[in-house]
Order: sequence, then structure tokens, then C-alpha cells
Amino acid sequence: MKVPDEVTRMCKLQNIKTSGNAAGNAGFDLTGLPQPLLVNRDAAIGFAERVELFWDIGRLNISRDGYSTWKSMCVNNAVPIPPVHVTQGDVLVLNVRNSLDVPTAVHAHGIYHNYTDYYDGAEMVTECGIPPGENFTYIIDTTTQAGDLWIHGHVHSQLTDGFRTPFIIHEKVKPTTYDKDEVLYFEDWNERTFEDMVAIDAKLKLADIPPLYRTMLINGVNANTSKSLHFEPRKRYRLRILSLTTSSWIKFRMPGHTMHVISKDGVEAVPMEVDGLDLGPGQRASIIVTAHDTAEFNYMYNVTLYANFIPLYPGLMPRHYSGLIEYQKNAPLANIPTVDDAQLVWNDVINMQARDRMPLLPVDRQIVLSIKQFTPEHGIPYYSFGDYAFNHSLVPILFTALSMGELASNSSVYGPQAQAHILQYGESIELLVYNDNSKDHSLHLHRGEYQVVEVGPYGDAVANNHTAVEFQKSGPSPMRCDVVTVRAYSYIKLRFHVNRGMVALFHCHMMHGGYFGLAATFIAAPELLQKYVKVPEEAIRMCKLQGIKTSGNAAGNQGFDMTGLPPPILVNRYAERVELFWDIGTLNISRDGYSTWKSICVNNAVPIPPVHVTQGDVLVLNVRNSLDTPTAVHAHGIYHNYTDYYDGAEMVTECGIPPGENFTYIIDTTDQVGNFWLHSHIQSQLTDGFRTPFIIHEKVKPVTYDEEKLLYFEDWDLRSFDDQMNIYSTLNAKKIPIAYRMLLVNGMNGNVTQPVVFEPGKRYRVRVVSLLTAFWLKFRMPGHTMHIIDQDGVACNPVEVDGLDLGPGQRFSILVTAHDTVEYNYKYNVTLYANFVNPLPGIIPRYYNGPIEYHQNAPLKHIPDVEDNQLSWSNTLDLQARDGMPLLPVDRQIVLSIKQFTPELNIPVYTFGDYAYNHTLVPTLFTALSMGNLAFNSSIYGPQTQAHVLHYGESIEVLVYSDNLNDHSLHMHMGEYQVVEVGPYGDAVANNRPAVAFQRSGSAPMRSDVVTIRSFSYIKLRFRVNHGAIIFFHCHMIHNFKGLAVTFIAAPDLLQKHMKVPNEVIRMCKLQNIKTSGNAAGNAGFDLTGLPQPLLVNHG
Repeated sequence: MKVPDEVTRMCKLQNIKTSGNAAGNAGFDLTGLPQPLLVNRDAAIGFAERVELFWDIGRLNISRDGYSTWKSMCVNNAVPIPPVHVTQGDVLVLNVRNSLDVPTAVHAHGIYHNYTDYYDGAEMVTECGIPPGENFTYIIDTTTQAGDLWIHGHVHSQLTDGFRTPFIIHEKVKPTTYDKDEVLYFEDWNERTFEDMVAIDAKLKLADIPPLYRTMLINGVNANTSKSLHFEPRKRYRLRILSLTTSSWIKFRMPGHTMHVISKDGVEAVPMEVDGLDLGPGQRASIIVTAHDTAEFNYMYNVTLYANFIPLYPGLMPRHYSGLIEYQKNAPLANIPTVDDAQLVWNDVINMQARDRMPLLPVDRQIVLSIKQFTPEHGIPYYSFGDYAFNHSLVPILFTALSMGELASNSSVYGPQAQAHILQYGESIELLVYNDNSKDHSLHLHRGEYQVVEVGPYGDAVANNHTAVEFQKSGPSPMRCDVVTVRAYSYIKLRFHVNRGMVALFHCHMMHGGYFGLAATFIAAPELLQKYVKVPEEAIRMCKLQGIKTSGNAAGNQGFDMTGLPPPILVNRYAERVELFWDIGTLNISRDGYSTWKSICVNNAVPIPPVHVTQGDVLVLNVRNSLDTPTAVHAHGIYHNYTDYYDGAEMVTECGIPPGENFTYIIDTTDQVGNFWLHSHIQSQLTDGFRTPFIIHEKVKPVTYDEEKLLYFEDWDLRSFDDQMNIYSTLNAKKIPIAYRMLLVNGMNGNVTQPVVFEPGKRYRVRVVSLLTAFWLKFRMPGHTMHIIDQDGVACNPVEVDGLDLGPGQRFSILVTAHDTVEYNYKYNVTLYANFVNPLPGIIPRYYNGPIEYHQNAPLKHIPDVEDNQLSWSNTLDLQARDGMPLLPVDRQIVLSIKQFTPELNIPVYTFGDYAYNHTLVPTLFTALSMGNLAFNSSIYGPQTQAHVLHYGESIEVLVYSDNLNDHSLHMHMGEYQVVEVGPYGDAVANNRPAVAFQRSGSAPMRSDVVTIRSFSYIKLRFRVNHGAIIFFHCHMIHNFKGLAVTFIAAPDLLQKHMKVPNEVIRMCKLQNIKTSGNAAGNAGFDLTGLPQPLLVNHG
């Protein structure tokens, strides 16, 4: 819109401003604007639009349970704290004075706070809290909400010590018809303060038992003298039932009455009839109950206080309470038969439907959180959703998000103890929470609610004396809530939509969980927070009074400098932190039964043991290099999100580990599962034995099976790779790469392998991993049906095949169901082959058989041989990704043509362009990090890197042509690509090669990180640039050792923004006199003086 000048002139004539906010000022400054006229509507109901309260927070020495006397939290020197009632649309103005000797803060549990996060009351998350002796005013807008909420302290243990009360927002229009409205709220209460209980438990080392609450309060007083409900015949009651407990669950029943749940945590539900309510800490429900037609009998409501993590203590857990439902003062009590809980219908949120019929949200991104527990020396258990227990930083998280500019979108600035996750505006998020310990947890999301969409078993509940959770999915309109219980040995899926900027704390609402680390933070759309949030000066003043910084990262510093931030508490439970120590050396040994030479070994042993972790684990690999040359470890297939320096590609992303030095690789498996491998990325070490599988197990099996088997294969020769190179250059064997003589199966001679043992009727997942370096293999299990379920760590829709055809570096999982009897044994078949080696009797191809044993003495089943061309083989183009990710569009195509020539040394050199790939004087990653805007210019990386610069968000298609005699195995670091098309290129038949047929992928192309391009063919691969990275793309045959590689420099601006290289990585370079900044030659700008001349491939 362009406003006509005449319109503007009319304003100027009247001295009316034509820009700015309502007051004509910038931002939220409304200075000069007349005060609005407050309309006191709904006066007949007794509520005003501005509800103002004055709370003086202190402690009062009192007995609330009839047993013990101690200093309970109080308001205005009274307990219990009166419930707060407003009507939807009111503004609650809560003036708080802190008369405690420690800070306090007030959290309105369930309130959205649209861009007023600073009133959320989460100390050191969204505010600094109110220091002793100070006043602060919370302003809470209820325009968009109604229902049963509550208000409580969010500092230390004040909630447990009594700082809690209901906060009821009455609807302007009743959601259903009822005559009367009653509130019942329940609290667990002990004989001492929470701090005293923690101190006692620590002294006694009651590591797995949280504080034991001795009694219950109903409506703020001793449950044994609790409130009666007064019912009038035929009237319809709304009962608001609130669990203000902090470590216990309650079950609430009204035997003899029908209950219909109409809301949960302030969200209206389709009415659901239940026999009882089962509510965890912080949960609330409204029910409709219709009174009987007569006052003939009185009744009782029943409340059970329980917790699954506390052993059954007589008189302590569980505890049973009853309250009177009075129709008439002297009426007899109705005799209601007792019914076992298991026979009753309870308010299971997964079975409820939201009244507004909001549909099930899609999933744009899944965040996996795994509840972990460990017990340090002081005996009190810590919990976490990740590797670190949540703890406060030195700057409130909201203020970090507001002050760090673009860096606010990098989770690292919030510190590891914040367990921060950055969410993008408009995303639909699925939280998958795993709980494999013996405790239930009550999970609360600040600032909104989530859909509860799925629950199921996780871990072995029965073996740990717990009830197994049944698998359940929600209906089409899942119920939303802000607190949900995740039971012991179960998982739960929650979904929510990011519809605004906010800092949302997600935590366990039990004190032993939230107080001791079980929390994470979601930083939603920080750019919108920076745009729309203006923190009141009074909130800033609360921080300054306590010496708390209000800008900077978690430590109050700039960038990624965390100097001064206390170290986080690492939760090291079971294998979540899998730490290995590898001493890399050589061992003179015969692995094939024929030749003896110095194989690469780990800890003076071969084969190197496979590494097994579970998704979410952090692999900490401590490496000592006892070789006489540098080494490096590549985790093949791992993404390394902004930790490229752990990718192990020497002189691409790091400098390698010099002889005699130690280095630690840290590999996060949060986002990946499947079959990977670990190997050296330096010279010939991979070929000489530095290789082993790396299996990341799913937390929940993708399909049903009984057991797993692992089979991995290596090609092996009579001598080391360097010795072979010397022999072949001497013999002038120009076109023949290294001819491997033997196959190793699971690390040893393929002719003497251990049997694969099958039990009748069982279903097996067989992980088949090719650790080959120059050859292909074909794998079959004649007499058995094989279904592929994943390739290279990417799940696919199951496809039945007769066999697997694997190139160097490829991996598959297959499902195989054993026969029903032990009548016969069988064999699996492996063929080692390569199209670039002429058939040599006894060498290439080579055939191996391994036993599939059902019974030690069973005869071998005779299976007729079938020609390979009559069988169905694994073909990536035939597979469809299980997640349904659609075919990517193409923003840019990069064309690579495989070339070959043989220089004077007689060893063939291969390239993707005019120059053979070779290392530069500065690792490519460090050039990208240090060259500023010039990092977008491929020239600075040197011609020998064959560098292509990619931009964030681009969809790239790589078109590779191969018109030479050799097949090649193409591997991409740091991610995977869609395999979308293959076809013929050049004259295969004239060169005695089979012609490749044209084929395209389906609508959800399979993704992999290794693919075979056959001789005289082309292939199209697609991937999206979704983060900054140095992506090494190369042949995984030892051909890459002689030049067949390129580098993709993806989003170097994001690399510079989000990556900080550890000092230890830099030290490895300095020890070898390798520069860590500058262009490929270590110089400024385009000056490549000193860089060795690249090898030009004269392919003509």
C-alpha cells in the first residue's frame, strides 16, 4: 500500500502523527497515550476485567497435616493460599512481595504468555526471580484461555513446601449445562521441609527413593478432616479436580455416581464416561456428576495416594482417604461394593478426544528424549533428558535468546546444561520420550499444550516387577494437555505446533525429577522473540539486584565463549555415554590362513571388535596412535552436525593424529540408527585392517524380530597395500588394481567361519556389512526368504530379494524367518567379484560358504544351484524410503565425469574432473572457517580439491558419468543422497561389459551413503543442503587414494556462524606444522604460492 499524499496532508493539518505505534513512538513505548477506559463488565458474576491481588510470600510455623509442625509457605501470613478465580478475558495483576530469605517466583501453570515470557515465573529460564525484600508484579492475560490451572512457586523447593493453589479461569459461556461448580484439590505433605528430606535421604543414601510424603491435604487442610461435598437431588455438578501433588499420583472415585470428564488441563474434551480419575503431579480434570433423585443415602468419594517408585510401606504408600458426599445430614451411608481398580475405566488421555476436533498434527521434525538416571556420591539420584542434567546458567535463557542475534538459533549458546532444542516457526514437532527406568514421570510443557498421540512398551517391565504398558494410538482428534504421565518402561509420543516465539521449559513435575535435572528447553522461533518481546525494566531490575547478567550466552559472554559457566553434570548411566579406548598399532599375524604380515590392530588384538551403541548414546572414542605414521578415525555414515572436525577425513576436516599422540572423537547418535562402520581414512590403513562395524541399535525395533545376527566381510591379500603398490608399479600392471586373494568373515578366514545358528520358527534380523575396499560381494541364504528393511542406516519398506549385491562400504539389514524344524542345516553363499579383474581361477571370482546351523548333527539340505541372472538382487532403485520422504526437486545440477589415466608410475589415477584429488596444505574445513566471504569462492580451496560451493537450502542433483571399464563405489560423507536414476553411457557391449538398463526411482527414493556406478553408465543422486558441512564425496575403493574425489563446501557462512573447533583438534595440526587458517596454501586471498601443483589428468 502507498498512502496518497492528500490523506497524509489531512493528518498533518491536525497535528496527527502518521507513523509509529498508538502513541506515535517506536516499539512498545506508549508514553503520551491517554489511559484506556476500563469497562467493568460481568459485574453480576462478581469478576472484573482487572483482577488485582496483593501477595506477601513468607513462611508460617503451622501443622497442616495434624502430625508435624514446620514452616509452611504462606501468603499474607495465612495458609492455605486461597484459590484464585477469574473469568476468561480478565487480566490478573498479581503484586508479589518476597518476605522470604531466598528468591521466589510465581508460575501460572498452563498460561500461554503470548510474548510475555518474562511473566512465566521459571527462575533463570524466563526471569531472575524476586530477591528477598523486593516487590514484583505479574500481569497474566486470560483472553485466550479457560479452565483449571494453578499457581505455584518455581524456585527451589517452595512448591513442595506449600506454595501452590488452584487458578480457575471461568468460561464466559459454560461448555455444558450444570447447576453448581465445586473445586477439590489435593496436595502431598510430609513431616518436614523438602530441603530437610533431601538432606536426610542423602545421609542415608536412599538413592532410588524420593522423599516419602506422609499424608495428603484436601483443599489445603488435613485429608482426615477434609471437605465434604454437599449434593442436592437431581442437580448437575461440575467438579474441578486438581492434583497439586509433587511426587505422588492420586486416584479419585465417586462410587455410586456417574462421572463424565469434560476437560483436561484446561482443554475441553468430548465428554467421556469414567469410573475414576488417575492424576499425576500437576494434572487437572473437570467432571460432570448428576446427583441422585433422592436424599435417601449419603455416599463417599475415595482418594488413593500412590507412587510406583516407593515400596509398599504400611500406612505410608499407598494411602487411602475418603470424603463425605452429603445429601442429608442424618442419611445412612450407601453400601457400594468394592471393585478392583483393574476392572474400572480410568481417564486415559490417549482415549480422549479434543472437543474442538483439532486433527492429528503432521510431523515436520521428531525430537527424541530419553530419561536417564544416575546416582552420584551424595546418594540422591539425578535425572536428565540427555547427556547432561538440567541446571541453571548464569543468564536466563530468555535473555540469551533475545540478545544473541542470529546465534540465538544455535543451541550451543545456551550451554549443555540447558538441554536446548531450537524450533522453527511453523514446525510441527513430535517429542518421542523413552523411559526405561523403574519410575513414572509427570511431564509438563510450559507455555502451551501438546497432543498425546501414542504410548507403548519400552524395556522389560515385567522383569523389573512393573506392569507392561500396552501399545495405544490416539484417535483423529487427540486430546491436548500440558502434563502427561510417562509410565515406567514405556515410551510416549507428543506433538505440538510452533505458532509463536517462546522459551518453553519442558520438565518433570515431580520434585525429584525437576529439582534434580529432568528438564529441557525449547527455544521456539528466537527471531520472533527478538522482534516482539520487550522486557519490562522492572524485570531487568530484579536481575541487577542479584548481580545476574541479562545478555550474552549462558555464561554471559559473547559468541561461544563459556568461560565462567560451571561444568554441567554428566549423566553417565548404562551405555548412554559409551567410552572406548583404542591403541592403534600393528600386529604380525595371519588372518587368512595363508600369509603373515603386520595387520592394523586395536589394543594389540585383531579383529577390531564391532562397536554397539543405542540411539541417543554418545560414543566417546579415545584413540592413541602407536603407528609410525599419522592416523584418523572415520565414522562412516555419521552426520556430524557442526562437528565436522570429528569426521576423520585427514586434511579435509582435520589433520589426523600424529604418532605417539592421543585424541578423542565424540560421536553423537541422537538422529541416526542402523549399520555403519569405523575405519581409518589415511592412506592404506583401511585396506590393512583398520575397519570394524559400528551398529546403532534402535530404541524401539522398526519391525518385529526375535534375535539379531551380524555378518561383516573384508577383502584380504597376501601383503600390505603399500607392498602391493610397489609390486604392481614394478610389473607395469597398468589397468589392474590390487587383487585380493581371500575373504574374511567377521574378521577371520572366510573358509573357517563360525556357523550362523538358527532356532526353529524364530525371526532374525541379519545385519550384512561390506567392509570391502576393492571388490564386490554377492550374499545369499538359499532355502530362506530374505526381506530388506534398511540400507546404509536408512529404513525402507520391506522388499523380498533372493540375494544382496554389495559394493565397498554398503550395508543392509534383512529379515529371515527360520524353518519350523531342525531337520536340515543350510549354507549361506558369498561370491567375491570385481569387473575390472579378469577371471583368475581360484582368485576372482571366489566362492565361500558358511553354515546355517539348526542342529549340530542335522544333514545339509540340498538346494539346486540357480544362475545369478535368474535371481532378484538388491537394487537401491527398487527400494522406497520408509519415512516416505518425496523425490527432491532440483535447484542445481553438478556434473561429474569419471576419468582415468596411467602416469609413469604405472598405477592408474582416477578423477571426477581435470585434476586428480589431492590434499592441500590447510584442511579444507579450516579454509572454509577462516576465509570469511571468500569461502564462497571455490578457487581458494585449490584445484586439487575439486571444490563445489553449495548454498543452504539448495536441492542438489549430482550427475555422474562413467565411461571406463571399472565399477566404482561412491560414498558421501556427512549425510545420504536419494538415488533417483541410472542408465547407459558409452558403449558397454563393445567393451565386453553388460549394458546398464535405464531405471528411475519411485516417489519416495531410497537414500544411502554408498552407491555403485557400473562401468559405461550414469547415475543421478540428489540431496538437500540442510546445514553447513564439508562433504567429502569419493570412490570407496582404494581408487580414492589415487584421486577419485571431490569436496562439497556446504553453506560456509553457517559453518563460520555455528562451529567452534576444539583446541585439541588445533593442537593435532600444530604438532605436524599444519596451518589451520588461510586458503589451500595457508595464504590470504587467492595467493596459492607454495601449494604443490595438482596432477592434471590428460584423459584424451
